[in-house]
Amino acid sequence: MIPDSVADHPRPWVDHYPEGITWDVKLNLTPVHEQVLAACAKSPDAIALDFLGGRTTFGHLASAIRAFAGALQTKYGVTKGKRVALLLPNTPFYVVAYYGVLLRAARSSTAIRSILFTSLRTSPATPMPTCW
Repeated sequence: MIPDSVADHPRPWVDHYPEGITWDVKLNLTPVHEQVLAACAKSPDAIALDFLGGRTTFGHLASAIRAFAGALQTKYGVTKGKRVALLLPNTPFYVVAYYGVLLRAARSSTAIRSILFTSLRTSPATPMPTCW
């Protein structure tokens, strides 16, 4: 039997939110890669990334994302629903690769180097990536 207070309020955690925070915010359900490309189109000359003194504008970022997504399809046959593991350091290349995979409507998985190679050594049934 569910107490009346819980039945009347199916989200009891809401009572513990700080004042002014609500749970019924309208969410933007646009895919994240589309949101990034829209930001790139809106401010193409603005700085999107600043990494070790190298700056990338939103316009250049959009071009790189689209180029990477195109290469995934034409060179490696990555299409909707395919899985792509990203084994990259935290650099602008990761940003390009991540959103390029999403633009292709593929599934992205970030591989942590030590875990990936341990897994490949101990699991002979694991299929090896085709684009190494």
